[in-house]
Amino acid sequence: DELGEQAWLAVDAGERFDLNTALVFSHFLDDVQADWFENPLPKHDVAGLARLVQASVVPIAVGSTFNQLTEFRQVLETGHARVLRPNPYLLGGLTPVLRVCQLAEVYPVSVVPDCPEHIGVH
Repeated sequence: DELGEQAWLAVDAGERFDLNTALVFSHFLDDVQADWFENPLPKHDVAGLARLVQASVVPIAVGSTFNQLTEFRQVLETGHARVLRPNPYLLGGLTPVLRVCQLAEVYPVSVVPDCPEHIGVH
């Protein structure tokens, strides 16, 4: 309530939750109308991520720890995220981030690069 109607809110769990904790927390984030829930599970928990995406009203964001385009492709093909967060430092620059954007164009996902403003502004 203190943030108001115009505030933007996202939560990054840093891949530290298990599936049950992430499910409970996603319901809380829905109650507070969060814009997304980032990195709720370890990136290798593909089955858990699939269940969470199906059960969560809050969009699930992943990718800030990915260092290969193939990881983004897998997430897109399986539908295990609604927001992609490519990190130019881990991917090797802006060109791979642009490739993630091109991959994402055919899927119902948003791309919001995970990077400092001095890079993200480009």
